[in-house]
Amino acid sequence: MKYYVCETASRSGIARYAEDFYEGVLKGKGYTHVSPARITPHFLNGCHSDTRFFVELGAGQYAEKGALRMIQEKGFSRVSVTLHDPPFINFPFFEVRGRWLNKLSRAVDWYFNTFGMTRAVLKKCETIYVLSQRGRQLLRDRFGGLDAQCIPHIVLPDDIYKNPLADERNIMFFGFVGKGKGLDYALRLHSLIAQRFPSVEMHVVGDAVDVPGRLYLERLSKCFKDNVRYHGYVPEERLDGLFSGVAHVFLPFNEYKYICPTSGSVINSLRRGRIVWTNPVNGVPELVQDGKNGIFFRKTHDQNLRIFEQFMENPHLVGEISRRTLKGVSDASDARLYRCVA
Repeated sequence: MKYYVCETASRSGIARYAEDFYEGVLKGKGYTHVSPARITPHFLNGCHSDTRFFVELGAGQYAEKGALRMIQEKGFSRVSVTLHDPPFINFPFFEVRGRWLNKLSRAVDWYFNTFGMTRAVLKKCETIYVLSQRGRQLLRDRFGGLDAQCIPHIVLPDDIYKNPLADERNIMFFGFVGKGKGLDYALRLHSLIAQRFPSVEMHVVGDAVDVPGRLYLERLSKCFKDNVRYHGYVPEERLDGLFSGVAHVFLPFNEYKYICPTSGSVINSLRRGRIVWTNPVNGVPELVQDGKNGIFFRKTHDQNLRIFEQFMENPHLVGEISRRTLKGVSDASDARLYRCVA
């Protein structure tokens, strides 16, 4: 038997990834999808010793980490994992509540390598996968002797838009909202654009991740009102309707000090042929090439505004980038790229 272990009944990007990865890759290889809650001593006692497990791991995936450790404690060795926030399994490794305890736990991860616990878990895995070459390098640098295989972020072929952009001009911010997520930057840039092009709307799609985030969003929604629509969380089945009127997706990112995630927001914007404006940090440079399938924010908003003006004055540029974007995503979704997955 083969079991794919990941919770998909949540709003997280990893949950959406897991749904697609199962349907596009693992289901055809004979895996059965199970929630980590199903992984109990009783369940594992009924599994043959050569049972194969595949587990998705990342920030907040504590149930999956618990399932993985139980699987390993029972002696199963045919175990593969994908690290969504390399080089760590979870970040922080210990699930704690409270801002200062969270910071302390992260310090234990960063400075003391969780006293060898992360290495011990990863060393028992048959195969480790990551979604970026930079993530792979971070893993090798931190845990010398461990290596990973890099696979592309899954995109199902049927989810890739067939038609490039035409007359769309509006802007979207897409993702969870928090102080480090760059929404204030995106809104300030839109306010400058709206002074030059009053008809350009800004759509904010996403919910706050915590109480400080909700206060942050509330403050921004009071400061930036003109031609801005705040949609909150939008389920997957309604996203296409919002994207249909949008040409540009503003995703300002900061360089993460400890981890290297691959942005699902970037992937989901690219597969729709939208022009992603972002920063060359974390795993982004492996997804977006400035001027080819997206734009890297410049040092000043005046510079950003000049680039936006070029798109408005030369609409054919929007279509050209959109076509290149869709072709690039289509090439990267080739099923042959997942042959290494057992």
